[in-house]
Amino acid sequence: MSRTVLCVLYIVLACSASTVLAQPSPPLPKTPTEALQRASEPLKEAYRSGTFKDQARGYETQKELARKYLPLFRSKGLQPIELLSLATLYTHAEQYEGAERALLAYLSLPGAGETLRARKNLLQTYLDQKKYREALPVAEVLLGEPVYDSTIIMRVQALIHELRKSDPARAIALAERMLPNLFRYAETKIESPMDVASILQSAFENGLIYRQMGDDSKSGAYFYSFLSKFRPRPLRSAKQLAHIIASSVTRARLVGTAAPAIEGSEFLGIAKTSLSDLKGKVVLLDFFAHWCPQCIDDFPHTNMLQEKYAAKGLVILGVTEYYGFVGAQEKVDERTELSKLMELRKQHALNYGFVVVPRTNRNLYGISGLPAACLIDRTGNIRYLKQGSSYKEDIEKLIQDAVNEK
Repeated sequence: MSRTVLCVLYIVLACSASTVLAQPSPPLPKTPTEALQRASEPLKEAYRSGTFKDQARGYETQKELARKYLPLFRSKGLQPIELLSLATLYTHAEQYEGAERALLAYLSLPGAGETLRARKNLLQTYLDQKKYREALPVAEVLLGEPVYDSTIIMRVQALIHELRKSDPARAIALAERMLPNLFRYAETKIESPMDVASILQSAFENGLIYRQMGDDSKSGAYFYSFLSKFRPRPLRSAKQLAHIIASSVTRARLVGTAAPAIEGSEFLGIAKTSLSDLKGKVVLLDFFAHWCPQCIDDFPHTNMLQEKYAAKGLVILGVTEYYGFVGAQEKVDERTELSKLMELRKQHALNYGFVVVPRTNRNLYGISGLPAACLIDRTGNIRYLKQGSSYKEDIEKLIQDAVNEK
């Protein structure tokens, strides 16, 4: 290549580079709404790409941009819609006090037209800050709405869950006030039994708060009240839903009572035993299945608990049953399933045993979905019984309390 051609190429490249460098950066957003749109765009793009890694990065970028734009604005003098956008921008930046201020300023305006949206967001803001006392009046107003939506239900239920620890009487009052409209909302979702079950179970289990308060008679009255409202409604005609609710009743009534016997037909990694043999120990029953991915994912956590608390008297039993298939193999015999269970114990280096029980045994515990966990104290009474992996959030603290009791 000649020297002349090289010089021409150099000049072209240099001009191109200077053109790129000379391009001005985009102007800063002029309103909170514009800032919110810009901050949210990376996350929208990440969701279009579909990978969890990109979505996590999108959330971080949204937070960074929200924090970058927030110093540009002050709530004073903003139009109502801009106050709502500013509150959301504060939330994306995880600066919840700012979101609270913006939402309160919006709700103080005489012409504010989206008060329902603002109150739902304000309730979440109080939950994010653990300001449960301030959240109470907001929840009360939302429960006065003629029609609920999933946001009201989830956020008020989250508040009830937190109040169970510090103010159980107020938690009960909120739960009972929410119940009638909760049924009406559930009936609009009757084509999705699992969604309805999730909605109703969360309210039903609030009857446990009375048990927590030591008032078994009121606990029973709450269960009766719930069922008396459920039975006459069209919801009961959905057989799957009726089964799930019946199982929830069983679980709720078992807490605080003697654990039903575990009648194992096979014991893997543990000598043949019974709950009566284990009285004086703290027992965690981990209900699982070899075909349940979430159950398998929970093995390392459960194994850690056994290693950590075995010396203090914890015994964990993985409780399962025969299902008649392994992977894609159908109509397999019991020996094949046992081989699969032994393989799982070895593969995950589990230091606790498995017990194979009949399905009727699982039904005695009201287990209608997996995974599930039941914690039994040294006296043989059920301290905790819950379905779903969310039990991991609570279980270690409960184990600590139980093993430290004489």
